[in-house]
Amino acid sequence: MNERKYDYKSPFDFDLSKVTVEEAKERLRAQGINPDEWTSNEDYVKSGEKVQIPTFKMYAEMLTQIRDICQDQVNRDLKEVDRLYVQLNRLKKGGGN
Repeated sequence: MNERKYDYKSPFDFDLSKVTVEEAKERLRAQGINPDEWTSNEDYVKSGEKVQIPTFKMYAEMLTQIRDICQDQVNRDLKEVDRLYVQLNRLKKGGGN
């Protein structure tokens, strides 16, 4: 039996348009996230460079990988549609396989 120890719940699963900034911060704090201390590299970046939020950076990397996988699938599907279109036209016009 494959039992999960916990179900993942995103800390951002509430509608931000319906809460105030303070309410959003309180909800994040209740989930163990301090919104005033999101960055772990704030002291290490050079002047003028952007501080990165590690969680968002990880999400961005995952989304980039998902995008690439989806694009590969779309390209394969388009090739298959083209191949089937050619085959259909050959069958309609008696051109064989």
